[in-house]
Amino acid sequence: MKTTLIGRIWKGLEKLKDRHADKYWTLLILMYTGCRIGEVTQLRLDDLEKLGKHWVIHFRHRPELGQTLKAARKKSRTARKV
Repeated sequence: MKTTLIGRIWKGLEKLKDRHADKYWTLLILMYTGCRIGEVTQLRLDDLEKLGKHWVIHFRHRPELGQTLKAARKKSRTARKV
């Protein structure tokens, strides 16, 4: 049986899950959101919120906490939800 590309990627991710949870979740968030690496790696616990049945990730421009968004540097945009 031929393995699909997504199947190989998922298999590789599963290997990271237990020993390297930080890398596992970073790659998973990158794949599902399409966000930039810098935006994902600077997330903090308070950037995650459950709204009803759904979990939401807040990407915020908070330079005082070391969080920046590329779009916020160009415009007045300071946050987005995914």
